[in-house]
Amino acid sequence: MHSIHRYPALYLAAGLAAGIALAPRLPASGCTAGLVGGAFAAAGVPLVYRLAGRRLVSPAPLTATALVVIAAASLGAASYLSFNRHVFANEVALQHASAPGAALLYGRVAGVPRRDSTRTVFTLAIDSVDALPRPSRASGSVRITIRDTLSGLSAGQRIRIRARISIPQGQRNPHAFSYRAYLAHQGIHTVGTVDTRAGLDVLAPAAGLDRRLDAVRRFIERALAHSVQAPEARGIVRALLTGNRDDLDPERMAQLSRTGLSHLLAVSGLHVLLVGMLLYSHLGPLLMRFGMSWRWMESARAVATLAVLVGYGLLVGGRPSVVRAVVMAGSVLAGHLFQRPVYPLNGLGVAGAALLIIHPASLFDLGFQLSFAAVGAIVGFGDAWQRRMPASVRDHRVSAWLSGMLLVSAAATLGTAPVMVRQWGEVPVAGVLLNIPAIPAASLALICGLLTVLTYGLNTGISEAFGAVTERAVQAVVLVADRGDAWLPFLRIPVAWNGVAGLVVFCGLLGILHPGLSARWRWRLALVALAAVLGSMLEQATRAPALTVLYFDVGQGDAALVRFPNGRHLLIDAGPADGYVDQGERTILPFLLHAGIRKIDTVLLTHPHSDHIGGLPAVLRRVSVGRIVLNMEDYAHPTMQDIQQLAARNGVRLQQVTAGDTLAIDPTVHALVLAPSSAPSLSSNPNERSVVLRVQYGDTRFLFMGDAEAGAERELVTRYPQLLRAEAIKVGHHGSRTSSTAGMVDRVAVASGGRAVVSVARVNRYGLPDEDVLARWEAAGVDLLSTDRRGAIWLRSDGTQVAELDWR
Repeated sequence: MHSIHRYPALYLAAGLAAGIALAPRLPASGCTAGLVGGAFAAAGVPLVYRLAGRRLVSPAPLTATALVVIAAASLGAASYLSFNRHVFANEVALQHASAPGAALLYGRVAGVPRRDSTRTVFTLAIDSVDALPRPSRASGSVRITIRDTLSGLSAGQRIRIRARISIPQGQRNPHAFSYRAYLAHQGIHTVGTVDTRAGLDVLAPAAGLDRRLDAVRRFIERALAHSVQAPEARGIVRALLTGNRDDLDPERMAQLSRTGLSHLLAVSGLHVLLVGMLLYSHLGPLLMRFGMSWRWMESARAVATLAVLVGYGLLVGGRPSVVRAVVMAGSVLAGHLFQRPVYPLNGLGVAGAALLIIHPASLFDLGFQLSFAAVGAIVGFGDAWQRRMPASVRDHRVSAWLSGMLLVSAAATLGTAPVMVRQWGEVPVAGVLLNIPAIPAASLALICGLLTVLTYGLNTGISEAFGAVTERAVQAVVLVADRGDAWLPFLRIPVAWNGVAGLVVFCGLLGILHPGLSARWRWRLALVALAAVLGSMLEQATRAPALTVLYFDVGQGDAALVRFPNGRHLLIDAGPADGYVDQGERTILPFLLHAGIRKIDTVLLTHPHSDHIGGLPAVLRRVSVGRIVLNMEDYAHPTMQDIQQLAARNGVRLQQVTAGDTLAIDPTVHALVLAPSSAPSLSSNPNERSVVLRVQYGDTRFLFMGDAEAGAERELVTRYPQLLRAEAIKVGHHGSRTSSTAGMVDRVAVASGGRAVVSVARVNRYGLPDEDVLARWEAAGVDLLSTDRRGAIWLRSDGTQVAELDWR
C-alpha cells in the first residue's frame, strides 16, 4: 500500500498513456463512451474504500489503483479521439475550401521556423482561407514549406500566404518514415508548398511574449556569431542552448546518433540542471545576506528558479524533454519548499500526465518516448545499481563518479533500447563508454556558451574568451564522436524488433537486471523470456519456405530485395542518391536493420546509372555484402569509384556476368542471367547493356529488366522466346516508351494473371510512366503495379503461385 500511494502520478500517467495508445484503434464514436466509463471508474474509488471499512488487510488500495488507471485510460482515449476528430474536421474543411492545388491562407506562425540552405519550414495556425468559390473561416494547422530561406520570419507573426495544399505523404516503404503519421501526431493533416518568398506577406509582427522570445533568440545568435568562430562549433552550441539544429550537418547528426551521443543536443535534464538548479543553489546564500527568513528565502529562490526554467522552456520551444525536466525540477523545488519527501518517479509521472492531458498525441513523439524512457530507467535502475556497488568504490570520489556515469549511461541505454530498436533497428551501446568524456565536455560547452551570451552585452572581450573555451569544448565532443564512430562500430548492436515476443523479452530482461527483485521472480522472468525466444524461433523454423521480392519505392530509380527460401538475400540495384536524399540511407537500410538482415549475399548492379547505384555506398558502410555482380561495362561513374573503394576495404568480391551465367544463391532457385550478351554492343547507350535476370522458384518466374530498351528486348525475344514468360516482371526503364515493346509484352504475358511492376517517382521530369506502355501491359491482361501510386510492392511465391503481401 505504501508504494501504491507513493507514486499516484505515475499510475495516472501510465493509465493516460495506455488509453491514448489504444485510441487510434477505437471508433471516433468512442469518445463519449470513454468519458462515461472513466467517470464511473473514478466514482468507484471512494466506494471501494468505504466498503473496505477499517479492516487491517484489504484489497482496497490495489482495487482503487486499478480503478484510477482505468479512469485515466478512459480519459486518455477520449481526449485523443476528441483532439484528433477536432483537428481532422478542420483540415478536411480546409481541403474542400481550397481551390484546386492552391489557397490563400491567413494565420499566425506557430513555433520557431526551421531553415536550411534551400528552404524554410514552419507551422501556420490558420484562421481563414480565401479560396474559390468563396472566402471562409477555418482553423487548425498547416505545415508550410517555402523553397527559399526567410531570415525575417519568426514565431507569432500574422501572415498571408498563397500555397498549394495537399495531404502529406504517408509511409512508402516497410519500416520507413511516414511523414503523414509524424504530422498527424502533432495535429497536422495538411501541408502547403510555396515556391518563392513572393507568395508570403507579413500582415502583423509578433506581439507580447513571442516578440520578446524572438528578440532573445536573435541576441543569442548575434553573440555566438561574434564570439564562436568555427561554423560547426557555433551550430552545435546553438543547438545546445536553444535546441535549434538548422546549422548542423546532417552527417554529424547521424554520427552522434550512431555513437549514442545524440542526447547531448536534446534540451533536457542537463540543461535544466545547469540553467536552473545552479541558480537555485547560489541564490539562497545571496538572499540570506539581505536578512530574509528561511521561509521567505526558500519561497523567493524557488519562484525565481521556476520562472527562469519556464522561460527557458518557452525559449527552446516547449519540447517534451524540456517540459519533463522543468516539471520534475518544479516538483523537487516544491518538496524542498514544503519539506515533503520527493520521489523522482512520481515527479516523472506528474510531467508525463501534464503533457498527455495538454497534448494527447505527445505519446507518439519520439522525443517524448526517449526522454521518459531514459529518465525512468535512470531513476528505477541507476540508483539501485549504484547502491549495490562495493563501499570501496562508492567512498572514493573518482571511482564513484566513473561508476556513476557508467551505470547511469547503461540504465538510459537499457531504458531507451525498445524505442531505438523500433526507430533505427539497433542499439548504440558505444554511448555507455563515450558518455564518460562527452558529457563533461558538453556540460563545459553549455556553461561557457551561456556565459558567452550573458557577457556579450557587457564586455565583448570576455565574451570572446568564453567563446574560445566553448569552441574547444565542442571540439572535444566532436573528437569523441569521431573516435567512437571509427573505433567502436561493433558496439552498434543490431536487433530486429519482433513484436510481442520482443516486448516480452525486453520486460523479462528489465526484471532480471533490477537488483531489487527477488531471485524467485528473476528466474520466473528469465523462463518467460526464454519461452518467448524459443516460440519465436519455432515459429520461424516451421514457416513454409517461400521466395519474396520487395520492390522498394525509391523515387525515380530502381531497387529490389529478393529473399530466397534458404534465407539468403539478393539486392538488385540500390536506388538514387543526390544532394537531397540518399535512398540507400533513407529507404533500404531502415528495412534491413528492422528486419534483422545484417548480410546481403549478392548485390546485382544492372548498369552504371546513378538512379540504380547511388544508394549502394550507404548500404556497404553499414551491412556486410558477399559479392557485387555487374556487367562487362566500364563503370567510370564517380559513385562506382566509391563502391569499388568500399568493396576493396571490406573484402567484397566484384564479379562480371554475361548472358548464360547463373547466380548460385539457393539450390532450390534458378537465377539465370539473360543479358547482356558477351558480343560487343553496337550501341553506346548503357541501358542496352543492362543485366536482365530471370529468377525461377518452382513453377513461378520473376523477370528483372533493369533499364533494358527496345534493342535489348528484341535480342531477348530472339534468343530466349520460351524463357520470358513470367508471373512478375519489373518493367524496363521505369515504364518509358523506349522499352516494353509489343513483342516483349506478348512473350512475358502469355497468360493473364501476371504482375508488371513499374518503379517510378510520383513526380518526375521525364513524364513517366508512358501512358501507351501502361495501356500495352493492361491490354495483355497483366495486373499493373506502380510504385508512384502504391509505394513499395511486396510479392511472395510459394513455388506454385505469386501473391501480393500487404505490408502496411
